[in-house]
Amino acid sequence: MINNRLYGPSSVTFADDFVKTSKKHYNYDHLKINFRDKRSAVNSINEWAAKSTDGKLPEITKDVQNPDGAMIVNAMFFKPHWDERFHEKMVDNRGFLVTRSFTVGVPMMHRTGLYDFYEDKENNLYILNMPLGKKQASMILIMPYHLEPLERLEKLLTRKQVDTWLSKMENKAVAVSLPKISLEVSHNLQVNVSVGT
Repeated sequence: MINNRLYGPSSVTFADDFVKTSKKHYNYDHLKINFRDKRSAVNSINEWAAKSTDGKLPEITKDVQNPDGAMIVNAMFFKPHWDERFHEKMVDNRGFLVTRSFTVGVPMMHRTGLYDFYEDKENNLYILNMPLGKKQASMILIMPYHLEPLERLEKLLTRKQVDTWLSKMENKAVAVSLPKISLEVSHNLQVNVSVGT
């Protein structure tokens, strides 16, 4: 669920071509707002975000930075579901290596299924592509042969490298064990744009 809106100061008129183009290419709604009344502006933005995400994001901003500028607001909410669910009874507590010397007990989910899989022997990695709900998206899991710091993996993560891995994947029977987690991430995507008069 992604909703976009461009807020402009009440003293400015949006050009028709600009409105049409930004709606067509970026799916932005446009609204004029009085940024000088910060409380009202913040409430209006948060009410729009809550309404456009069915109440999942009740607050996306606490302040309006530039009373003379414009503001692009993106309200996104994404809750993925596995295409093939993990069975609730296939969960147990196991040790999860955080570092070589530190292990924490976490609930682990297990399942076996047919997944796109590739073993990158040159880089000592396993790559698994797990589809999410109705195969509209997927999660790519990258696991090194051995526990190691993330720096090497981060350097490998280029678009070209990921495309190479994906092109070499084969559908195979794979036993998967993943930590059962709930992850919540919030990013402030405010962009203040100077408005010329």
